[in-house]
Amino acid sequence: MSFFKEPVVHFPTGKHIWPKLPAYLDRQESDIEHISFFDYVTYKLVDHQAGDWGIVDEETKLANAHALEHGGPLVSRHLCASDPDIVVEFITEANRSATRIILHKGLSCPR
Repeated sequence: MSFFKEPVVHFPTGKHIWPKLPAYLDRQESDIEHISFFDYVTYKLVDHQAGDWGIVDEETKLANAHALEHGGPLVSRHLCASDPDIVVEFITEANRSATRIILHKGLSCPR
């Protein structure tokens, strides 16, 4: 069975703008089927594109619902499986031309 699932696409994500990964993350494996951190983030990007907003607050969920229907940026945040102190944030531009991938360490997020 493959770790990657068939994507459900609710919106285009455009160009993916990746941060430079710290060396320890680049080599790190996720605790899910021993995939790389890069592959795990890619997997979570598919969730973002499918409308899984992760650990965002209710206000962000409502803003995303509005943005899907009327336009606007889309935001999701997901805990890193291999290091729950790291949050991976995806922000898709309102015009859907690009999605920025941002890593936060020690970010206070609802869980």
